[in-house]
Amino acid sequence: MLRRPRASQRYLPMVRDDELPLTRRIIELECMHMRYGYRRITALLRRDGWYVYHKRVERIWKPEGSRCRRSSGNGVGSGSTMARASGSGPSTAIMYGVGFKKNSTDAELR
Repeated sequence: MLRRPRASQRYLPMVRDDELPLTRRIIELECMHMRYGYRRITALLRRDGWYVYHKRVERIWKPEGSRCRRSSGNGVGSGSTMARASGSGPSTAIMYGVGFKKNSTDAELR
C-alpha cells in the first residue's frame, strides 16, 4: 500500500477546446427545436459538421437544463388547432362537441 494523500488520487476531468462552442450550439439548436431530445440534436450537430457522440451531447445537455422557454402544453399557446380555432379556449371546444351530438340526435328523431 502506498502512502499517498487521498486528494492526489482524484480524477480531474479534461475539458476539451471545443466544449464551449459545442454547448452554445446545443443550446441554439434546442431553442430552435424545443421538442427534440439529445439524440436528435446529435444528428443535427453531425449534419452541421460536428464530430460528436450522443453520450457527449447528453453529458453536456443534463447540467445545462432547458435554456429555452417551453410551453406548458395545456392547449393555450401550445399551438394546438382547437386552441387557435376557438376564441376562449377549451370550454368552447367542449361546446362544439355537444353541438355535434345534438345535431346527430335531432336527425335520428326525424
